[in-house]
This record gives sequence, C-alpha cells and structure tokens, in this order.
Amino acid sequence: MISLNENFRVVERFTFIYLRNGINTAIKSIISNRYDINYCYTITVCTICTYLVFDILIIVLRKNIMKKIVTVLNTKAGKLRGGELMRFTSKIKNIINLLRTEKQVPIPQPVNVQKLLEGKVALITGGSGGIGFAIAEAFLKSGAKVIIAGTKEEKLKNCCEKLRNSIEKTGGTEIYLQYIVLNVLDVKSMPDKVRSAAALFPENKINILVNSAGLNGNLNFEHMTEAEYDAIMDVNAKGTYFMSQAVSQFMIEKNIKGHILNVASSSALRPASTPYCMSKWAIKGLTVGLADVLLPHGIVVNAIAPGPVATPMLGKNEGDSIDYPGIVSGRYAMPSEIANLAVFMASDMGDMIVGDTFFITGGSGIISLHR
Repeated sequence: MISLNENFRVVERFTFIYLRNGINTAIKSIISNRYDINYCYTITVCTICTYLVFDILIIVLRKNIMKKIVTVLNTKAGKLRGGELMRFTSKIKNIINLLRTEKQVPIPQPVNVQKLLEGKVALITGGSGGIGFAIAEAFLKSGAKVIIAGTKEEKLKNCCEKLRNSIEKTGGTEIYLQYIVLNVLDVKSMPDKVRSAAALFPENKINILVNSAGLNGNLNFEHMTEAEYDAIMDVNAKGTYFMSQAVSQFMIEKNIKGHILNVASSSALRPASTPYCMSKWAIKGLTVGLADVLLPHGIVVNAIAPGPVATPMLGKNEGDSIDYPGIVSGRYAMPSEIANLAVFMASDMGDMIVGDTFFITGGSGIISLHR
C-alpha cells in the first residue's frame, strides 16, 4: 500500500504511461505503414488531450477521493524508470517534428541600399533639433516618410521647411514629411496622438519609432534640485517608456512589423550620479526589456548611444569648431554620423540586431573611461 503523500505521484505515473502507450501506438503505425499520417495524428492528439484531462484531475481531486482510487492506480502504473522517461520524451519530440511543417521566413534583400527605408513611415520624437533632426533628414534621404514630433509648432514648421530645402539641394524631388505637436509627458493623450500621426499619410501606419526627445541638465549631484531631477527623468526615461508603449500597441493592433530605436548615450557607461546619467542607464535597460517583450510581435528594439555630439544641447551650432581634446578621437561627432547608424539600425538590415545598444562615442566613456 502507498501513503497519501504519494497519491499525486501515482496519478502522474499512470498518466505518463497512458500517454506513452498512445504515442507508441502512433509511432508503430507510421513505421509499419498500417495507417496514414492523418490517422496517426488523430491518435496522438486524442492521447494528449486525454493526458491533459488526467493532469487536471491531479489538481482537482481531494485526498478523500484519492483514498478510493489509489490502490487501483498503483497496480496499473508501476514504475516509470528514468531511461524509459527519456526515451518516451525523445519519441514525443520526433513525432512532433515529423508532423510539423517548417515555417518559411524570407530574408530581406534591399534592392537599393540608398533607399533602405523605402516604404517605411517613421515617427521621430525630438525631431525638431539636434540628433532627432539629423535622423529625420537621413531617413528622408533613405526613402522613408517622416513625421517629426515636438512641443513647439512654430519650431516644427521651420524644421520641416529646412528639411525640405536640404533634400531639394541634394536632388530630392519626392519629399514625404509631416509634423505633429506631441508632448512625451502627456501620457494620456499619447494613443490618440499616435493615431493622428499615422493618419498623416495614406498608409495610416508607423513602422519606425525613434525616441530622441531628451534633456541634459547642468547641475551636479551636490547642487541637484528636485525640479531639475524630475524634469530630466520624466522626459528621458518616462517619456521613452510610455511613447514606446503607445506606438507598440498601435503596431500590434495593426499587425505592423517594425523597429523602435531609442537614443541613449555614452553616459550609460559612466557612474550615474546625475539624473541624466541615470536616465540613460534606464534607457539602456529598457531597450533590452522592450526587445524581449516586443520581438514576438515582430517589433525589433535597439538603441544607439552617442558620445559628445556637436548639437545645440552641448552649445555647438552649425559652423562651430568640433575640436574636443577631452576624448581619444579628439573631436565631437557630427549629428549626421549618428543619423547614418540610425538608418541602418531601423532598416530591415538591422532585423537580427535585438536589444543591443550601439555606442558611437569616439572613445568617450569606453577607451577613455579610465582616464
């Protein structure tokens, strides 16, 4: 006789043996050619379903019921040795592989490397200045339809005009560019804003989100205020988080496969004693987390992490010297250099790069970390 403590193990042994015998029957039928594949498939499915019923019984049966049936089960179950279990598991895998049809996945082959983003619609937050503006320009040159987002409408209009002039100077004729007033701190309005942005083009879709909106801040740890801390963390970390949420939900709803590209920083390599560094650490971690959650939906998430870039955020305007002896490369990166990497990362050629942060720093924060 077995004790009540062994009840559940007895039922499990019995159900394993039942499932094993059913699968064995199907395998032998296939080997002997006695039945066609559909018949054997039916046997397998019915056996597994019955096993699941027994599995549920393991959960719902109470001890007083088990007393009445435990003796019967014990005589039928016997012992399932370790070797038998391994062979049994192997047979299940083999029959599943036999019945399975392989999924054919096409490998993207760009027809024109100069138009890597042709057919894509991109939404770029912080697109009215600095790195975001340069990414918008590079995306347009690569064939994408672009929507730049920011909080100041007049600035957005001026940027659109400047972008059109820039593309026309390089011989571009078809320029698909729109803007939308969007505040990444207004979380409640984000889903509606995303839909409004998608509706700006006939395709009514967004394939690419670039989270480029960000604040820097000038105060160190000793002098940091709560107001500046909240302002930087809210825009850089919270804004990226909820913007990604709103756009990814739209993409999943519309069954759109695409990319989310976060703009991090080489500050994610440094000790985080300021909210700016903390926020970039957060974006680096968020990039991995979103990649894990969204890849099953066909949404690829990565980040680019620039070092010092010649933008107004760092006091650099067009025509200023980019000399910077403080880093190994000896100069600031140009916004266009960051944008070129963004084009590749957001294109189909970057589909197999998942959850990574690509640093483009000129050595800042990497080679020069110890100096």
